[in-house]
Amino acid sequence: YSLGVVLYELLTLKRPFRGETDHEVISKIAQGDARPVRKLNPRVPRDLETVCSKAMSHDSRDRYETAGAFAADLRRLLALEAIHARPPSVLARARRHVQSHKMRYAVVASAVSTALVVMDVMRREALSRGLQRELAACEQLENRTGWLTSPLSERVLLGERLANLRARDDLDPSELERVEALSKRLERHLGEILDSAASRIEHGLQTPVGIESFDDAALAEGQMLMAEAVILFGERARARGADLIEATRTPLTVTATDLDGRALTGSVRLRELDPVTGVPGGPRELGRLPLEGVRLRPGYFRIVVLLDDGRFREFSRLVRRGRPELAIDCRFDPAADELAGMVRVDGGTLLLRGEFGTSLTPYQGVALDVPGFHVDEVQVSVGDYRRFLAGTGRGRPSYWRLLEGRPKDPWDELVAGLHDELPMVGVNWMEARDYAEWAGKRLIAAYERDFVGRGLTGRRFPYEVPPGEDPYRGAVEGMAPPPVDEVAVARHYLTSVHPVRSHPEARSEPHGVYHLLGNVMEWTESLGASPQGGDYTFDPGSRCFMGAPWHARALEADLGARGVAGIGDAHARATLGFRCARSIEP
Repeated sequence: YSLGVVLYELLTLKRPFRGETDHEVISKIAQGDARPVRKLNPRVPRDLETVCSKAMSHDSRDRYETAGAFAADLRRLLALEAIHARPPSVLARARRHVQSHKMRYAVVASAVSTALVVMDVMRREALSRGLQRELAACEQLENRTGWLTSPLSERVLLGERLANLRARDDLDPSELERVEALSKRLERHLGEILDSAASRIEHGLQTPVGIESFDDAALAEGQMLMAEAVILFGERARARGADLIEATRTPLTVTATDLDGRALTGSVRLRELDPVTGVPGGPRELGRLPLEGVRLRPGYFRIVVLLDDGRFREFSRLVRRGRPELAIDCRFDPAADELAGMVRVDGGTLLLRGEFGTSLTPYQGVALDVPGFHVDEVQVSVGDYRRFLAGTGRGRPSYWRLLEGRPKDPWDELVAGLHDELPMVGVNWMEARDYAEWAGKRLIAAYERDFVGRGLTGRRFPYEVPPGEDPYRGAVEGMAPPPVDEVAVARHYLTSVHPVRSHPEARSEPHGVYHLLGNVMEWTESLGASPQGGDYTFDPGSRCFMGAPWHARALEADLGARGVAGIGDAHARATLGFRCARSIEP
């Protein structure tokens, strides 16, 4: 009920029940329903008014059973699908009103009986005059120019009046002809709206704007026109405009095979990732493997491939408008132990206090319910990444491609296995994600890294620091990279970092995860967030990285350290590595 009141105020900019005192407001609530939304704001779609009315129903039995059911009907409305709520019948509204004003209706009952006789006579005399006025008003509205730019309320009014006229059985042939002519003109208007919507959507999908993005303004204009068509013409517009809406969605195909290419059986489910917190929502079943024909709206999702034998894989994907196709080919190795070298972290509540966070932590001050997960005990090593390159046939990752052909290029030392115990760096976000999925995992999320490092208290270091003790432990004492060329920086990395399984005194408590602070920074799967005007904006072409490198002490860094970088080659660094995670429940 309270959410319904909030929605009512958003739609009308008025409170549903007003009074000089609390007692007066409560009395009005007890007497009956608020003034209909569309009486105060005719531009509100009828379906939206119906949803709001159901949420605020005077009788609790007529309201949505749960907030989830309320939200589901709002999502159906946004997707231009049929809502479950139905407007109350005239009889139900009358009964409710009478129950709220029993004494008043008892007094006027006899007067109404007398008035009905008089009204019937007057109605017969006014019927003919009213019919002519209604037809003239419809024709006046129809004769206006600029239909696509005329107020929506006027077009809605015309549709309602024509529907009322068509329902009458007292029209003579000439009046019926006039009504049919107006109806045909309104039907042509539906075609005009849909044609204009198609033109704007097509323009939006064919106009690239930046990385993986399209002209969202044109797409939004097209979808607004589609919404207008549905408001005016209901199910007919939904049916004819379904293809236009589908054009903004991305087709998803998912296959799963073993290493010999044999198809595996199972299902595919979807979890939407909250762009602010990164926490996944509840699972939605998409269908059985192999999956085809499912179209995804724009959003950030975790696609879960779940085999019938219980094995599963996770794929985090950002779906942008106009993306032609999203295909996931998932391969399972029956001999692989995907949890080897991982630590189990049971879920709990994460609350980061303001004094320990940064402006790049969008969930700071918010209590997050963290689902359970497994996390790599150590950062991905050079040896791990070498095996990935050998297994996939890939060449140098992005940062190391810059060094190819230069004197003292250390790449040959890495591929020869001379530095297998060091953390792998110099990969862009896409390369890190591809490794994680090859290993049967995914990249760790920002909130997961905060949870395992900062514990339930939101501490600054991965361990409890007794009063007066130096908080810095582990691979934090190095010097900053020299501000010269990339080869010198790469050489500095080789002499500054420590093996991934070193400094046990600096492991996180109580889970024993290595190098959450120091050694190298780490990519996460979380979207890059930037503060703007008291809120956050999210760049689809960037991701959050966390931690501090081998000179963390000199930087005076703690676990609140994080940054935002693009996902392409230009943002790979010799100080930036990664580690993987995996959900406990698919």
